[in-house]
Amino acid sequence: MGSEMHFAESPETVPHNLREVQPTAFLAVPRVWEKFYSGVTIALKDATPLQNWMYRQALGLGYQLTEYKLQGDTAPLPLRLANQAAYWLVFRNIRRMLGLDRCRLAFTGAAPIAPDLIRWYLALGIDMREVYGQTENCGVATVMPPDRIKLGSVGKAAPWGEVKVSPEGEILIKGDFLFMGYLNQPEKTAETIDPDGWLHTGDVGYVDTDGYLVITDRIKDLIITSTGFASRGTTRRNSAHTTRGSNGPATLSQARCAFVNSLGSNGPSSWSMIFSAIATILVSAFTSGMLPKNSAGSRTSVLERMV
Repeated sequence: MGSEMHFAESPETVPHNLREVQPTAFLAVPRVWEKFYSGVTIALKDATPLQNWMYRQALGLGYQLTEYKLQGDTAPLPLRLANQAAYWLVFRNIRRMLGLDRCRLAFTGAAPIAPDLIRWYLALGIDMREVYGQTENCGVATVMPPDRIKLGSVGKAAPWGEVKVSPEGEILIKGDFLFMGYLNQPEKTAETIDPDGWLHTGDVGYVDTDGYLVITDRIKDLIITSTGFASRGTTRRNSAHTTRGSNGPATLSQARCAFVNSLGSNGPSSWSMIFSAIATILVSAFTSGMLPKNSAGSRTSVLERMV
């Protein structure tokens, strides 16, 4: 048993490489996830009114299911059935064009990400989880538990390490996965790893009552941008966790559909609404030629025009 690991040829070829490999697990910095979202949004501007209507309805169902997942509850059967229909009629095309239809786990890290962006991917049925770590701890220090996703946090301490917050509010990491030190820089190594073996990350945060780590700021003026690169500045890190920047998904919450607000009930009205919506989508799809034709004359998703 084992797994294959693939690396993108270049930042520009990430979409093509993903569609070629169709990975079952994918890790990327927030900027990549933001670009995928932007690509879908741009593609929808060229879509027909019917395609946009179908996307909004499907996304509304996805958001409803996501809220149950975030609360750790089981969604009602009607809502789960409706989301299955949404996958086959809408989400499957989007995920295939992103190269993520087979993806069972999607990870984001190395920089802050807007919680609403994670919520959007969850609505598509992509199980996205935020992780936290740095070069000095050789990878991941915290992971999101499989049974509960808590947006705005970076999860709990990984099984192979410990995480705590100092009295000054700095996040400290300890474990066998820490690096040995900086090459030929003993003074800098001593500043980073204290005599008790704790790595001083330079990040400020706290552990909430459920044991989830929340990053709020950066002690030093060195911050990590959404591309995963270091830059100088004074921007508070928690702003990226709680707000949506001008380049981020500013209209994600606007995509939720009003007509699915009553899907949380298990009554007959919920069933009738679901099957009515599914029937409308099916009839529209097969009678209106909802998918445009490519140059070869075959039906294709509007997302093929994204790249």
